[in-house]
Amino acid sequence: MPRLVRLELTRPTRAELPVGTGLVSVETARRKAYTSAVSGVPTAKFAAFAASPQMQVAPPHLVDANLLPVAGGVPIVTADGEAIGVGGADDVTDDRIAQQARDSVAKIVA
Repeated sequence: MPRLVRLELTRPTRAELPVGTGLVSVETARRKAYTSAVSGVPTAKFAAFAASPQMQVAPPHLVDANLLPVAGGVPIVTADGEAIGVGGADDVTDDRIAQQARDSVAKIVA
């Protein structure tokens, strides 16, 4: 059965962004959260799948332009099906921060 995905994003003003990041970081984080929410797996795992030879025929971004197969998005299993996306650093750092955020949220919603 298809899952309904609802994403909410509050866009910060430029003054609210951390030094060294831009508005593109916000969009990157949103797309990572979306990708992990609709795929149900961390975006690092989705990126490996998207890079596989089987997917060269139909790259995911051609199926859905919001998909971003880059590490830094993790699904959080809650009643609402929430997801976290992190952007602004390299993919390894974004992924680590997203995993830490998921673990912190899991303690709160458990």
